Amino acid sequence: MRAEKWVQDLTRKFGSITDDEDKKHGYEKICEPKIGEIVYLKKTEGVFQRVKILGGQYLDSKYGRLSNFWYWVEVSEDGEESKEEHKGYGNFFLRTNQQNAE
Repeated sequence: MRAEKWVQDLTRKFGSITDDEDKKHGYEKICEPKIGEIVYLKKTEGVFQRVKILGGQYLDSKYGRLSNFWYWVEVSEDGEESKEEHKGYGNFFLRTNQQNAE
């Protein structure tokens, strides 16, 4: 059974809430990065790693339910992409303030 639109909307709304500490450091949480986009993955240790999104989805295309499973490669600050592909659940951010971001 496909999730109703209001459920999908709530999932997107609450999934993209950014906590105050991340905002203070110049990051804004996103749920649905675009394929090929360079964003920041917040790792378990709280470190932000620059990554390029290779594939994945926030809501699954068949049922509209939460999936949030992605594929990415790490990207250095000078743009060099790692050869190693990673996969897992998304915790992605955009930089909102280049000067304060770590």
